[in-house]
Amino acid sequence: MNWYTVFYLMSVADGISTFAIWIAVIATLIFVITSMMKMPAEAFDNTASFTEDQEIKNLNTIWKYATTLMIVFWFVYIAIPERKDMILIVAGGAVGEFVTHDENAQKLPSEVFQYLRKEIIEATVDLDDAVGEKVRQELGVKNKEDILQEMKSMGEDELRSMYEKLNE
Repeated sequence: MNWYTVFYLMSVADGISTFAIWIAVIATLIFVITSMMKMPAEAFDNTASFTEDQEIKNLNTIWKYATTLMIVFWFVYIAIPERKDMILIVAGGAVGEFVTHDENAQKLPSEVFQYLRKEIIEATVDLDDAVGEKVRQELGVKNKEDILQEMKSMGEDELRSMYEKLNE
């Protein structure tokens, strides 16, 4: 798949997401209104005339369509990621593919990979605690307490070499 297709699909997905939220909200409103109209009609259904029977059937039909549309379009809206997330997914996938498959990637300076790692970590800060923690574990990112505990167990020479390495 080429990049034109990827970015085209991202822009189409953004439009579909906008359309889906509009339909979902309208269907939800219709669902609530028809549900409220159905309650008294079903509660006092002892002597219904032909026209009232037809109105109840029409109301039930509208209610069923609204329920179906509401469920489908809320799921569509939830399933399509936001534009920022789509860009992160595409960029992360492209970088990951490049690093794993390109022979020249091993010749790149380690600062490039440190920068990419830093950017990914900053992007994961916005994630929920459980998801962010899992991503940090997979990336090998340690929290402040773990780093301090590790440094307490280091000797003076190890600390000096780490300091010099950071200041290069």
